Amino acid sequence: MNIKLLEHFVSVYEHRNLTKAAGAIGVTQSNISKSIQKLESQLAVLLFDRHTRDVAPTPAGKALYRDALDCISAMQTLVSHARFFSHGEKGIINIGCGPLIHELLLKPLIHEIISRDADIQIHASTGRFEDLKHGLDNHSYDCLLYDVGELHTLHDPQTYEVIPLLQAPVYVVANHDHPIHQQTPVLDYLFQHKWVLPPIPQRYIRHLPPQFQTFLLNSNKPDFEVTDLPQALELAEQNGLITIAVGDLHRDEWQQRSLTAIELPFSISSDIGLWRMRSRQLTPSLGEMIKMLKTLKSSKRPNKRS
Repeated sequence: MNIKLLEHFVSVYEHRNLTKAAGAIGVTQSNISKSIQKLESQLAVLLFDRHTRDVAPTPAGKALYRDALDCISAMQTLVSHARFFSHGEKGIINIGCGPLIHELLLKPLIHEIISRDADIQIHASTGRFEDLKHGLDNHSYDCLLYDVGELHTLHDPQTYEVIPLLQAPVYVVANHDHPIHQQTPVLDYLFQHKWVLPPIPQRYIRHLPPQFQTFLLNSNKPDFEVTDLPQALELAEQNGLITIAVGDLHRDEWQQRSLTAIELPFSISSDIGLWRMRSRQLTPSLGEMIKMLKTLKSSKRPNKRS
């Protein structure tokens, strides 16, 4: 039996919609429909009741879902183990990262891999949550490093395992000589200045004061948008813009910057976790990386806002 048929079956089962299931794994709706029909023919059992594009699993479909996951996981494990024993190939992990990840987790993780001389390669890319989640669903990523709170925005949160890793305060910052530091009340002036921002997770926006939500959702701000936080910080410092910063502002590399936190009448924190599909086997390289991240988590102390 073709393993692709089982992957298509799992996608339809988890999404309960042919169009969404097809989009999640990068095939056409016609292709995935034919796969389900072929699998049903091979198994001689009806797996779904059809309702136009929406589908509902039959009792047989519900019973076979876990078996399909086990078969897919077994195949992934076989391929993963074969790679490790073939010509000494390194374990490659494709990670989709949120815009705040670089300083908080990615740099320490890479340092940990190097210090341990671990046989792991990291291929990381940054993007919006919707695009990263699509890549995870579609096997483009082995895992995501993103805000845990986004789990509550999904209609199928049970599909994902989310491992909390790190909480850190989020600051609004500007150069120490920026006029915003002298203007009060600060919220009356904050949005009159130019901003540069990476994409902001929806959870952060929902917890902000109304003025901030309007600023991010219903205005022409920010004036400049970049893909990740390091770019935003560099541009803010070089061009006198306002942006955000995450984590400990007393660390050595931050002390070299001219950016300082703006005093605000509210606070917010990041809550970063590792996301992976429950249906996929944990590969040896990903398992080792998760252990490293947990080690980094345990070595950090909760950050307090200055």
